[in-house]
Amino acid sequence: MVATDSSGQTFKIDEDGNITVGGLKDKGGAVTSSNVEGVSNHGQLESLTAKDILITFKEVPGQNGFDQIPSGAKADPNVQKEYTTIKDAQGNDYVLVHQAVESGKESYLDAVVSQTGDSPYPLDSIVFKTKQGEKIPVELIDDNTVRLTLTGSYTFENETIYAVVPSKEDRTKQLTAGAFTLWHLTDRTVNVVLVSVDGAPIPEGTENTIQNIFKKGVTTINIDRKTATLDASLLGIDGKLEIGDSPWLTAYNDEQKAVISNLKPQIDYKSDKYYLFVFKDGFETTKSIAGFMPLQRQFGFLFNGGLNSSEEGKGSLSGVAAHEIGHGVFALRHPFDQYGSKKESTYWLMDYKNGSLLSH
Repeated sequence: MVATDSSGQTFKIDEDGNITVGGLKDKGGAVTSSNVEGVSNHGQLESLTAKDILITFKEVPGQNGFDQIPSGAKADPNVQKEYTTIKDAQGNDYVLVHQAVESGKESYLDAVVSQTGDSPYPLDSIVFKTKQGEKIPVELIDDNTVRLTLTGSYTFENETIYAVVPSKEDRTKQLTAGAFTLWHLTDRTVNVVLVSVDGAPIPEGTENTIQNIFKKGVTTINIDRKTATLDASLLGIDGKLEIGDSPWLTAYNDEQKAVISNLKPQIDYKSDKYYLFVFKDGFETTKSIAGFMPLQRQFGFLFNGGLNSSEEGKGSLSGVAAHEIGHGVFALRHPFDQYGSKKESTYWLMDYKNGSLLSH
């Protein structure tokens, strides 16, 4: 909820009743069909209407995540539907990007202004605002780039941020020149333990890499290390850990349960932590696989000898670990399973290419 006083100062009220000071309200008011062209009667963005100007958005490297439709999946209709697509003033597709910001903190996003025609808009005439009309603070970076300062104001919410310019034909109207989706998120803390089994190596920096990946999604991953020794007789006559089909989707089999029961007493087990068992290069499994962690389960398996496998492979222990945390902790699925897209068509964490991006 947003309230505005007589001076145009906005105040935001979250679901818990907490009040924070927002920005100033734009003189053009809230985004409605009566004062902003390209907006429906319900205030939904339908198209960009400003001619000779187009505003796109690019990531400012930092902690919080930025998400745009992957170039390798633009033609996939099942992926396309996850990204709002409208037409610009020239009739071309314009796909809204997504930016995250942590509640109570700031994030940044650059707006790139492209203009044609003989009468360009001054950059200070461009307004970035919420549906309620609250202006987003901006800073001029160069002749065609403006940096937005975004403040997290809600525990969990997403909203459209509109880029508008004054109509040159009707000064009572504003025209839409660009837009993006802003996600307000509250930090979630997850406790993970990396367990080196039988001296399996865990490279230095593994923890930091995993933490940086998930911080983009406003999640703090606390990581500890433990060591344990496996009773090899639990692996049966062949000496290999049995792996079935799609182990990230299924429950642990009897052999996997026996391994967990053997290692669990050695790791100071806590019910509020997630455990990734790391096995050394010579450890054998019944199929080539980098690791697995069933959806929303507490224990995962990582295999140093299979980090580049065609199944669950990410090329590094940190990449596979983050991928399995995505399955086990957050119930994230592979995009090729969820959308039917081609494997390795994105750089998303949950694809098999060596990427680490989080989609919205």
